Amino acid sequence: MIRVKLTLILAIFISQFLFAQANVSRMGFKFGAAGGYGKMFIFNNADNLNLALRQNNFPEIKNGILASAGGGYFYTMFVKNLRFGGFAFSGSNSESIKENSFEKETVINASGGGFTVEYTFSFVKKIGTSIGIMLGGGSTSINLYKNDGNLIWPQNIVSETKINTELTNTYFLITPIINVEIPFSRFIALRAGVGYNIKVNSEWKFDNGKSISNIDNNLDGDNLFLQLGIYVGFFAF
Repeated sequence: MIRVKLTLILAIFISQFLFAQANVSRMGFKFGAAGGYGKMFIFNNADNLNLALRQNNFPEIKNGILASAGGGYFYTMFVKNLRFGGFAFSGSNSESIKENSFEKETVINASGGGFTVEYTFSFVKKIGTSIGIMLGGGSTSINLYKNDGNLIWPQNIVSETKINTELTNTYFLITPIINVEIPFSRFIALRAGVGYNIKVNSEWKFDNGKSISNIDNNLDGDNLFLQLGIYVGFFAF
């Protein structure tokens, strides 16, 4: 979430700087920038995770993660229609059950972000279609909790009946992306996009950074995502 906010603030700062120069054009190259915020749905497959959760009598989670996302871009003015920027996202999904006097909960978190390079086409007048790639990194964490909802400091901060286990996967991201921006005016637009997160060099750890043996390679696979948001700035297509 912090990376999403920082990316958004940077993008809006750049776009405000360019508002005053909205009518500038140099040698026929696009001149503009924008930034915004929206929602993103990640199509993660939880089948393999749910198999392990079922074996350990923990609540299974649904497929899919709803995330918040933000980003921004600016045209380079050196290569026509080429733009650089950044994008970041963060979201979670959880399920809980009651078991006697205890509550069990499973939480999965996914986040990531990186540097984007896109090329914009104008197949339809005043609508920008951009094809590009994001290079960055991300992480997926799975948290398992079991407790009775009560804690008295400091008598029972440690107990055999309490469970708090965290599994974390970190990786590099190579993400092909396609974005379509439909402007309502020169300064605000609706963005819809699709991408595919390819995870490279995944590394699983648990709790305090300890290695995990015999991890399922399909526990946290590559995934498709959709995004929808509002961007503000100066749109040059």
